[in-house]
Amino acid sequence: MGRRCMALAMVMAFVLMALGAPVRAASDSLDGGGSEDQGTASKLGWGMASVGINLGYMPVKMIYALGGGLVGLLAWGFTAGDDNVLYGILDPAWGGTWAVTPENLSDGDNHPIMFSGPTYKPET
Repeated sequence: MGRRCMALAMVMAFVLMALGAPVRAASDSLDGGGSEDQGTASKLGWGMASVGINLGYMPVKMIYALGGGLVGLLAWGFTAGDDNVLYGILDPAWGGTWAVTPENLSDGDNHPIMFSGPTYKPET
């Protein structure tokens, strides 16, 4: 039952996202195309798409972060407590985008999806 619901939610998200583009194009043609405001169907489509993507993205991100925490802790122990080694592993694993938002999908240039966080730069 759970797999069917997830599959149905993903199909609905992509259908609504696909329907949102023609609705927006039609509304842009009516008002001259100068409007930056998204239509309701487009917003709903991007929202449903982000929910569908997060069903797979968030568990993978969580596993990556937990694995990075474990590896970072082990590396910290093997290096006798070297914080630079610890943060060099934890910052990329625990940073980045934790949840994909509609803005990430519709405006990826200004809101990129970053699976890994920034690289740690030790203080010298």
